[in-house]
Amino acid sequence: MSALNPRKGRDEFLRPIQILIAKRVNYHCSNPNCRSGTSGPHQDKGRSVSVGVAAHITAAAKGGPRYDEVLSRQERSSAENGIWLCAKCAKLIDSDLLRYTAPFLHSWKNDAETVARWELEGKGSLKNLPQHLPIPQIYGLAYHDARVRLIEGGWQPLATWWPHNLPELNIAVGNGKEFWQCGYHEIKSTCPTGFAFCRFEFRDAYGNKLAVITAGEEWPERKCQAGVVSWFLELDDTRSEG
Repeated sequence: MSALNPRKGRDEFLRPIQILIAKRVNYHCSNPNCRSGTSGPHQDKGRSVSVGVAAHITAAAKGGPRYDEVLSRQERSSAENGIWLCAKCAKLIDSDLLRYTAPFLHSWKNDAETVARWELEGKGSLKNLPQHLPIPQIYGLAYHDARVRLIEGGWQPLATWWPHNLPELNIAVGNGKEFWQCGYHEIKSTCPTGFAFCRFEFRDAYGNKLAVITAGEEWPERKCQAGVVSWFLELDDTRSEG
């Protein structure tokens, strides 16, 4: 990538920044499910081949993927805003913005740098990392507030795009309609009676699933909100060890 281009208004990474981002992960793709090497020999013995990309976590220009207007131009073109990926994964993260959010990519970046440091020090590899993202304190919070904390922590709503009024989905009863109208399409089931339990599902960067259970009425007119009463993890046992 080129340096800052005032004409196009893009805050690109300077070449030394690109190299720094790549070196901090030992030129391996930062996607924990990929970890491909991105540099190797060219047929010409005086050259090398690179399929790596210093991708922006938040876009280099307004209108781009995950653009953050709060960042300064210097922050946008800094190493902290970059993640090293193979060409395939660089394309992938810009093709599904609901899944590959900035917190999600920062978790990839942090883990990839940890792996590189451990490998450098002979301490281990990807299999030694935590098997899931940290789960923030959400117990007792209104679901609206718990959802914000989870997304900020890198947990992604596992959206269900089925019509909410299909009876077999059990979404149109209880609090289902209220949550669905809020855009909370990660809701999986609701109960119309008793404690009015609802189940929501999230996924992290490692493919693990987090189920969040709420209880109580979601009744905006009376200022009532359902709160988180429990959660549980379903770990992905097929995760690559790198």
